[in-house]
Amino acid sequence: MLNMLVLSDIIWQDQTFYPLEMGILIGTRTWGMAVSGLLIGRLADKFSRKFLLLIMVFLIAAGRFLNAFAPMGEPISYGYFLFCFSLTGLGLGGIEPIILSYTNDALSKEKRSRFFGIQESSRQVGATFGTILSAILFQFGYWKLYFWIAGSILFIIMIILWIYLKEPKRGQNSQKDLSNLLNSTDIVYEYQLNAKTVKSTIFSPTNIIAFIEGIFTWLIFAIALYMIYPYLQSEPYNISPIANGILMIIFGMPGAIFGGIVFGKISDTFGKRNIKWRVILIIFSIITLFISIVLVFVIPLQPLTPEEGNNIILLFSYPSGWMFGLIIFTIRAVLGIYNVNQNPIIQAINLPEAQGTVSSWGQFLETIANGLGPVIAGYILSVNEGNYFEAAWITLLLGIPGAFLWILALKFINSDVARIQRILKLRTKELHERNNGIKEIDLKEIVEPNEKKKKI
Repeated sequence: MLNMLVLSDIIWQDQTFYPLEMGILIGTRTWGMAVSGLLIGRLADKFSRKFLLLIMVFLIAAGRFLNAFAPMGEPISYGYFLFCFSLTGLGLGGIEPIILSYTNDALSKEKRSRFFGIQESSRQVGATFGTILSAILFQFGYWKLYFWIAGSILFIIMIILWIYLKEPKRGQNSQKDLSNLLNSTDIVYEYQLNAKTVKSTIFSPTNIIAFIEGIFTWLIFAIALYMIYPYLQSEPYNISPIANGILMIIFGMPGAIFGGIVFGKISDTFGKRNIKWRVILIIFSIITLFISIVLVFVIPLQPLTPEEGNNIILLFSYPSGWMFGLIIFTIRAVLGIYNVNQNPIIQAINLPEAQGTVSSWGQFLETIANGLGPVIAGYILSVNEGNYFEAAWITLLLGIPGAFLWILALKFINSDVARIQRILKLRTKELHERNNGIKEIDLKEIVEPNEKKKKI
């Protein structure tokens, strides 16, 4: 996102920014993520998560590495970049479903927000340093070197994962009795999704709400990211990519760490008492995110020449520079709060054999929104002659329903969690009796809380 203006010039070489075409380029990567996630999410619920993760990292590395060999001269260069971005998107699409399925088995419930907090903080730190490195290399014409470095690092990560990553036993951290049984015996959890479990669990109220909400939340985030950097780099502000990158290091990185790690621990503490607290924290993060993004285009920034826009010290001499930095800190922090709570909720309201599938369905809808965001923003900027303030208000209004949907989820979340725990308790009994030669238990024995039958 930070280098869109430079990348546009690399492709067309005429010092003109093509917002619609660049929106399609970014959208292509996210749409590749959506398609890949659907396939890999289902496979993650059946096969080795380690093996699938290695394939995904390889695709990302290959997409980045091949970018460095892009032939110059539009339209060949643009088509080549579309291919490389698509390859990267296919790899990225499988990562989150695999991680959600893997951590559901590898981590206890009391540690998951902290893990996702560390993961999100690491991702933001890497993205921040990657941003400043890419900004420097792109600005001085060494953009091919950036893609070589990024691809090489990913290939090294793939080797490390192959050596050290271990495959956990499926279902071993989903429910207390089931965990004790699986960890103390050689019994294997081999349940697969069927029509009954899909209907009773995946199409639960909270899952449906989360699916729909993701569309609105990620739409506004994608639109904001697509517009913020060109807005700052264009006339009359002229803040250079390097200065933007430094702002991200100073404000964005601490915000990501604060939101991910600090609120990760807080979320685990409150989530252990009642999972509704996780929903409340998500509602808070969405509302704060919306307000922060609006403020980016409301705060009057100091007009700068291109030379002044490259002077980070000069930027901090203006109050608006500090205010903008505080907004960056807030945006990164509340995104951390959102991420460390959403994943544990999805894990709690779904069966072990559905983790990758549900994650991929949610990711599919979110990435479609993520891909549409730049296209919508690019189109509006094209027709309104680059009026960022007007475009921001038009598009950001699309994200309002997200918070209201999570408020609705407060009504259903506890009953959806209880349903999963009843199914897993029944399966624990079934696995134990099957292992001792006793007939299987019919899943019809599962009952809802408001029924008068004996509860399991």
